[in-house]
Amino acid sequence: MAQTTRRALARLVDEPLLLFIIAGALLYGASALLTRGTAARATASDLVISGDFVRGLEARLSLRHGRKPTRDELRGELRRFLETELYYREALRLGLDRGDVIVRRRLAQKMRFVAEDFARLAEPSARDLRRYLVKHAARYRRGSRIAFTQRFIARSRGAAMESDARALLDALRAGRSGRADAAPVAAPKSPASAAHIARRFGERFAAAVARLESGTWHGPFASAYGLHVVRVERRVEGRDATLAEVRSKVRADLLADRERAAQRRFVTRLERRFGVRYDAAAKAHLGFDLPATKTRLASAPAAVGAAVAR
Repeated sequence: MAQTTRRALARLVDEPLLLFIIAGALLYGASALLTRGTAARATASDLVISGDFVRGLEARLSLRHGRKPTRDELRGELRRFLETELYYREALRLGLDRGDVIVRRRLAQKMRFVAEDFARLAEPSARDLRRYLVKHAARYRRGSRIAFTQRFIARSRGAAMESDARALLDALRAGRSGRADAAPVAAPKSPASAAHIARRFGERFAAAVARLESGTWHGPFASAYGLHVVRVERRVEGRDATLAEVRSKVRADLLADRERAAQRRFVTRLERRFGVRYDAAAKAHLGFDLPATKTRLASAPAAVGAAVAR
């Protein structure tokens, strides 16, 4: 018996996620005792409401309303709790939790939260963040930025708009000021990203300006407002971001990746534990080959479909 117990404990230690789930369950239970179900002790047939539970209920109402509740308010809150608890117990007794897709999804969601919390346990080190940034450098790369000067021809000029814009371009290239209209949107005074320019002038305009040679007038380029003649004044080439510039984003993305990886590992472990197997018809219907898994449900593949349907 002792040897069997030791083997079971050793097996438990080899499964850290299982240990975490057990710890999480204990913490969740402790939280419930201190907050909601706290001092409401249930026996096989009785729901016992203790003084500690009533005092906790009173404290929550005080926080909610900013004052001590009246006795009628306290009794009303207790009645709502009892109704919910009794409905819940009767639903379990009648088996209403089985076959309910909403209940199933809610329980699955709670298990996802457990797996996500497990993935968040380890705070990424600076070395972890640097490695992640190097691996995904393209994701955080600083794109090239451009500062430019513009002269504008408004659509109100009608049929003459195109010829007026070309005349303006010739004048500017010859060193003359030319005749232009007031621009409805100002050009960025400091180098701006293509995305910033696109938000102001449109995607096509931003793409065209990004390819221009600096120091020379070019155009005309169309926007929703009219035609623009443009001279690029300054260009800052793209570069890889430093960790100091994107630390918070890298940390968030790394943690998100860890959570997704933990979810995948957890689901894989559950598949092995509970048994997921696809028969030939299921594989053919899904359109790709799925590996056969030796499971406790292997002898009854129809039971898998029944379990999923529940």
